[in-house]
Amino acid sequence: DRQSIADQPSVSRDLTDTLLRDPLVNYGGSTGVISVAGVNPRYNALAIDGVLQQDDFGLSQSLYPTSRSPISLDAVQAASVVASDYTVKSSGFQGGLVNVVTKSGTNDLTGSAYWYRSGQNFMGELSDGTLVPASEFKEREFGGSIGGPIIKDKLFFFLSYENFKTGSPLNFTGADLSNNITDGAGFFNQLNSDILAGTGFDAGGRPVSTSLPETSKRWLGKIDWNINDDHRLEATYQRTRESGVSASASSLVSAWYAIPQELNSYSGGIYSDWSENLSTTLRVGYKDYTKGQDCNAGRDFGDIEIFEVDGADLGPAYAGFINSSFGGETFVAGCDRFRHGNEFN
Repeated sequence: DRQSIADQPSVSRDLTDTLLRDPLVNYGGSTGVISVAGVNPRYNALAIDGVLQQDDFGLSQSLYPTSRSPISLDAVQAASVVASDYTVKSSGFQGGLVNVVTKSGTNDLTGSAYWYRSGQNFMGELSDGTLVPASEFKEREFGGSIGGPIIKDKLFFFLSYENFKTGSPLNFTGADLSNNITDGAGFFNQLNSDILAGTGFDAGGRPVSTSLPETSKRWLGKIDWNINDDHRLEATYQRTRESGVSASASSLVSAWYAIPQELNSYSGGIYSDWSENLSTTLRVGYKDYTKGQDCNAGRDFGDIEIFEVDGADLGPAYAGFINSSFGGETFVAGCDRFRHGNEFN
């Protein structure tokens, strides 16, 4: 219930942190990743007011379709875990179902407001007696909620909003050293200059360290209507918008890409008591989810990869098709650079 959620500590204000008291739930090590009854996290599902909102593509370990929770913790009235439910009320999962019920308005006007901040100054810099300075970053989160009556005892509303922003520090020095690159800035600047001179394309170089921006905005609105003593209607609208950046130590900035995400969910339900022995529930839900992969170089430029071949015996069959560059340490294949094949069973 709401009190149990408020009592459970959560540094990241993540929904799954509130479920860890359940003995069937194990923390998976990152945001939104849990295992229920020992089952792989990819088999879990998330339902918010009856609408399934897990990763439909199926590759993510996280319970969420988005990078962070699609719903503000202040908008959650109750959350429960179903490990094995073989009734017609639950479907779409083989691991565990996290069932979330959102808050509703009451006859009392209530609300909340909050603001959180974090950064490198809140982090320790000693690891086993060794000084490890924290990279500079800032993180902040603010939001609020309000709920109350439109018509007392009859019609109620609830609204919530949350805004999260961070800049995750990223340093490529370790990755460069593992690739025998001692001067990352100089190496990638020279590489970019060679590409620019040979092709006319500015690949952007690659910084030694950077900060990757990430934002998340979450809205929720809910209406509850007591039609009469025997019939009740509720309607919920939920919206989540996120943005992030994917970067790699071995990729130039032009090969990095932005990841915009947008989730819109609509749900409604009518709950009726027809007699002492007959009651019905009618629920309707709709979800629209869009995830982008927007490369910095644009959609009209293909991906080019350069592989280092060290000590390989290429043999005479490749004579004339291998072009050496960058001091003889990197090779780019010619006509046999790309292959494609199909197989049908």
